[in-house]
Amino acid sequence: MKKIFPKLVVSFTFLTMGVAAFAQSSLENPSQNSYQSGIGIISGWACNATGSQVDVLIDDKYPFPMATGTLRGDTSDICRRVDTGVSYLANFNNFGAGKHTAQLRINGRPQGEPVSFTVVVPAGEFARGLSKEVSVPDFPAVGSTTVLVWQESSQNFAIKSVSAGGGVGSVPVYLVANYACVAGSARGAVNIDMTGFSTLNFQDMANGVVYSGTGQLSPNGVLSANATGSLGSIQGSVTYSGNFVFLQGDSFPQGAGKWSASTGDSGSWVCFGIP
Repeated sequence: MKKIFPKLVVSFTFLTMGVAAFAQSSLENPSQNSYQSGIGIISGWACNATGSQVDVLIDDKYPFPMATGTLRGDTSDICRRVDTGVSYLANFNNFGAGKHTAQLRINGRPQGEPVSFTVVVPAGEFARGLSKEVSVPDFPAVGSTTVLVWQESSQNFAIKSVSAGGGVGSVPVYLVANYACVAGSARGAVNIDMTGFSTLNFQDMANGVVYSGTGQLSPNGVLSANATGSLGSIQGSVTYSGNFVFLQGDSFPQGAGKWSASTGDSGSWVCFGIP
C-alpha cells in the first residue's frame, strides 16, 4: 500500500523594510557648501544611532564622537522611532579658515557622501571683548530691517530684532541721500546719512525766516524731524512727519508728509532726490 504524505510548504518572510530603514541617516549641519564660524552644532540623524558608535570625521582625519538619542519626531515615519538625533558641539574656528569636509560615520562606516563647507575665522580661535551691532535692511522682506548683535559666547552674530517695514516700496535707510524740498512757501533741503540721521535747512520765501534742525528716518521710511528759526525777536519751530517711498519709475524715493508750526500754521511738504 502506497503511503501518501502531505506536502510541507515552508515560507520565509524577510523584513526588508526594517533593514532598509535602519540603514538610513543624514548629516544636516553643516549643509553642503555652507559657511561656518564660531560655536555651532554639527548634527543630523540616523535610524540606528542609539546603541551605536557615531562620530563625524573632519577632513578625513579628525574623528569627533557625537552624542546620540536626542528626539527627532520628524524621523518617525522613516525609522519607526524618534530617538535618532546625533550632534557634536564644535568651535568651527579651530578647524582653520578655508575649505573642509565632514563625514558622518556609524560604527566606523561612512554614511552617505562627505559634506563640504567653508570656515571663516573672524578674529582667532575665541575673540574676547568685541562688541558690534549692525542693521541689515530689506531682510527678511523688503521694507523690514533685521538688527544683528555680536555674542561672545557663540562667537557669532545673533538676531536682536526684526522690525516690520511699511510694505513694498518702503525705503531702507542706506538708499537715502540728499533731497530738495518744498514746504508751503519754504524752500530747502534735507540731508540723510547712512544711519538715518537727517539735517534740515529751509528758508521761508514769504518772510525770509531760515529754519534748521535735525530728524531721523526709520528703516521703514518714516521721517520725523524738528526745526527752529527766528526773524528778529520772533522765534518759531516746525515739526515734520511723513514717509519716503519709491514710486513707480522713480530712481530716487520721494518724501512727502505734513508740517506744523508753533505759530499755528500747518501744511504739506514734499522732497525729491538729488542725483
